[in-house]
Amino acid sequence: RQLELIVDDYPANIEILKKIFAGHYELTTAASGDEALIEAGISRPDIILLDVMMPGMDGYETCRQLRATPDLAHTKILMVSAKARLEERLQGYDAGADDYIVKPFDPHELRAKVNVYAQLKSLQEVDRLKSNILSLLNHELRTPLNSVLGPLQLLRRKRDLSPLKQQELLEAAYRSVNNLNELIEKTMLLVELKAGLRNLRLISSQLEAIVRQSIDDVIPQALARDIDIQLDASDASSIHADRALLGRVVVTLLENAIRFSPASESVRVFVGEVDTNVCLTVQDRGQGIEPAMLPSLFDGLVTTDTLHHRDGQGLSLAIASQIMRRHGGWIDVESQLGTGSMFTLRLPVEPA
Repeated sequence: RQLELIVDDYPANIEILKKIFAGHYELTTAASGDEALIEAGISRPDIILLDVMMPGMDGYETCRQLRATPDLAHTKILMVSAKARLEERLQGYDAGADDYIVKPFDPHELRAKVNVYAQLKSLQEVDRLKSNILSLLNHELRTPLNSVLGPLQLLRRKRDLSPLKQQELLEAAYRSVNNLNELIEKTMLLVELKAGLRNLRLISSQLEAIVRQSIDDVIPQALARDIDIQLDASDASSIHADRALLGRVVVTLLENAIRFSPASESVRVFVGEVDTNVCLTVQDRGQGIEPAMLPSLFDGLVTTDTLHHRDGQGLSLAIASQIMRRHGGWIDVESQLGTGSMFTLRLPVEPA
């Protein structure tokens, strides 16, 4: 289900909107413009219902700042207000709102209107996805295809190569085919997740158990670089999770931390509960991430940075982001050049 952010400084108004949309959307809330900017930056909602008259930053300014955030460029923003004059409504559209809904509203009409914008956003995402996939494949397939064709062409031209040299060329071609297959598999998984075509097998789970299994899975890579993985786990509530997909997210973060940490360093992993979320952090002591890359780090279909896609890294992080969204959670990162990076997963506690 798509994620909807409700922004209003009156708790009663929030409760009314939650009742209208409960069961139709994943819901999150904010009580001010400042809270909305923080929450939207973390959870990246599909739809925002935004009150206009709020203390401090009003809805118009909040809308302008939301629209200035690259990650929220395609989020649908519907302003909801009792301010009904034409100039007030036009001010909302000028601020970047997709629609302006006047109170009092009919609940059925409001839900129908939000559904239309949700469908529109999905269709627009599919169109962008098609374009981006073609661009990505054109960008990413060249290296593995050349790595396959090169050794095979050499084998065809030079029939007098030694058996050892022939074996080396065949192994090189085989590795490249495997890389190509992995790229296609990741691309298809990302498409399925973005389009909502991948069904999750959600069961009651303990995040710590998933993390411990994931650490076992990456031990060979850690040993190869003499990396020590330090786990600090405290008691935490159960979560509702697809263990295989969530394990894939954890493995991605661990593999990245191992890859980018200096040899003989440590990777710190923490599992615990914060407020109503079960959290995981993975911290490395690598070189950190360029600030310019951070806004698009979890968008695997951005091809402007070749290093971002090396070994499928960009796709893996995009897949991780989509898996977290499908779990009603989110992923974020803090990074400083020369210091390292810390990735954080937040998952809602399993309902009682």
